[in-house]
Amino acid sequence: MSVSQWVEEMNPKTEFQSLAQELQSYILSFLPYRDILCCASVCRALRLTYISPSELQYIVELGGQQLLPVLDNHTFIF
Repeated sequence: MSVSQWVEEMNPKTEFQSLAQELQSYILSFLPYRDILCCASVCRALRLTYISPSELQYIVELGGQQLLPVLDNHTFIF
């Protein structure tokens, strides 16, 4: 076993795409609409995640029509 294989086994990573589609959609719903569109353009799997629930499409549509508040990347809401 090589050192890199050993390190990978000791530090397993959970990939976003291995999560259930509902969970992916939920996580993406916290992003600004432009970031959702960027994620949907990355790969086919993320595009399908964007297309399947209407909630993400609704967020993007409202954001595109400037009906949602736009937060900059450094604003945190607690």
